[in-house]
Amino acid sequence: MFVSGSLTDTIKATFNTERDSDGNLKLLDGYARFEFSDEFNIWVGRMLPPSDRANLDGPYYINAWSYPGVVSQYPAKFAGRDDGATLWGKVADKRLTYAFGAFKAP
Repeated sequence: MFVSGSLTDTIKATFNTERDSDGNLKLLDGYARFEFSDEFNIWVGRMLPPSDRANLDGPYYINAWSYPGVVSQYPAKFAGRDDGATLWGKVADKRLTYAFGAFKAP
């Protein structure tokens, strides 16, 4: 189940589930999105942490199940996700995207 919606233009949420290898339904993504402007946004909850991964799409869109090198060793709750917060935005006429995160490893 993948659901997202908005309470206002600024306050939004995302809720995604998936079955694990044992067939149990698990929380994939569940986070509140406070999107104030293109330059400044805060997301809080369970999500993919901003990182130096080969791509930032998660394990389902990369050509291999294991991320290359050191990034394969990042701890995660489920499917690369962790609980925390991300501060991000687009600056320099939307040519540069920044992201900073603080997350709790399992």
